[in-house]
Amino acid sequence: CGWYALGRYPTSSDTGLTWLVHGDGKTPYSSVGALFEYTTALHWSLTQFTPASMEVVPTNTKERIYAILVIMWGFVVGTTTVATLSAMMTQY
Repeated sequence: CGWYALGRYPTSSDTGLTWLVHGDGKTPYSSVGALFEYTTALHWSLTQFTPASMEVVPTNTKERIYAILVIMWGFVVGTTTVATLSAMMTQY
């Protein structure tokens, strides 16, 4: 939801671009519709927690900061999950 919201408001962008509006000025995601935009944002969010690739990248400072925070959050959640499972396995 956060990634989608960042892409919907290009006026708050320092570069004038968002992940929905590319440097060529075209809006390929917006021309397809809101469902495609939202599922693309969901796909992006899932790739941040897994070793997957995605052609959608941050195009301004706010998006880049958001992406960094999401990656750090994913790291914390992932390592906490592994640590908890390891501790549970060693107790039995």
